[in-house]
Amino acid sequence: WQNKEGWPVEYVSPNIEALTGYPVEEFASGRRPYASLVHKDDLPRVFEEVTTHSKSGVSWFIHQPYRLLRADGKSLWIADYTVILHDESGAITHYLG
Repeated sequence: WQNKEGWPVEYVSPNIEALTGYPVEEFASGRRPYASLVHKDDLPRVFEEVTTHSKSGVSWFIHQPYRLLRADGKSLWIADYTVILHDESGAITHYLG
């Protein structure tokens, strides 16, 4: 996902539809940003983890488990390891999770 508001998705693996019930095209088109999948009760903590680790200068981090919302309304607990990508000037451009 990109380091922009809502965390727009730039690439998802083909198994995303089996995992979430949403087709790949919803992510690739920008209609479904990653933040929209995170359970509303978990989103503040996930956002804080991203912010804290981004400011710390680490190149990767492990989230506490959190829930993603499936298209059918059910939630799915996930373990997320996130890699932080930078451009030539050192600015964060993407997160790989």
